[in-house]
Amino acid sequence: HHQHQTQTYKTSILKEHPWKLHQIQDAGNHLQFALYHIDNVDDGYQFKSSEEVLHTLDNILNCLQRGRTSLIVPRKRTIDDLMKSRNM
Repeated sequence: HHQHQTQTYKTSILKEHPWKLHQIQDAGNHLQFALYHIDNVDDGYQFKSSEEVLHTLDNILNCLQRGRTSLIVPRKRTIDDLMKSRNM
């Protein structure tokens, strides 16, 4: 067993770079997938190997990482969005 350090991530929303609704929705969806992986393990289930535990943890951590990334890195804009932009 590895001892896990408790990590706290702090962020702020700047006026010049506000979060878009889709970023928050994407992060929520990824969090939902992580919760699905947690709930998918039955209560009292005995893992058969450490690889099985690591696979489950990898799935959960990947979902959380994608959620974090969706908030940090905005999605690229489509050509339609760029053409409708005031700057074009």
